[in-house]
Amino acid sequence: MLWNKSNFPFLDDVVEFELVRLVDVLRDIIPSLNQVRVFGSYHKGGWVPPKSDVDVLALFNDERYSVDYGSTDDGYGTIAGKNWKSVRRAVDERFQSEIDFSIHLCTPGDVNHLWNYQERGKGRLGKSMMQGRLLYQVESGFSLKKLVFRRQTP
Repeated sequence: MLWNKSNFPFLDDVVEFELVRLVDVLRDIIPSLNQVRVFGSYHKGGWVPPKSDVDVLALFNDERYSVDYGSTDDGYGTIAGKNWKSVRRAVDERFQSEIDFSIHLCTPGDVNHLWNYQERGKGRLGKSMMQGRLLYQVESGFSLKKLVFRRQTP
């Protein structure tokens, strides 16, 4: 099905439901998950399906899951650490959606590396990630995890 707002006026509600589902999957897969944020065109209100995807940052605290930690070439031109790859595979296996999501799996070191990276004229990728809407965050000082879903208008 070709998703767009003219043939499916409640599409934003579908995306919000899928974001809840995605957070549940990420919580199950990533033991050191710290935050989940939605950013980019969906967050800013410029999302135009099917041309745009929904960008999501999954930020975890363990630098052993950095895309660069223990990175090797897998023969397909992808250079990433095996811990990162195992999480990527698990997310891809457990979360499928009709909506086009781009899930960015990052550690604080990855975000720092991307802070000034200019993404195809769209601005600083790392900064954009961290300015996105917070969907989930581990409460500091507590082991209790909290879902923070608040619908915000950009």
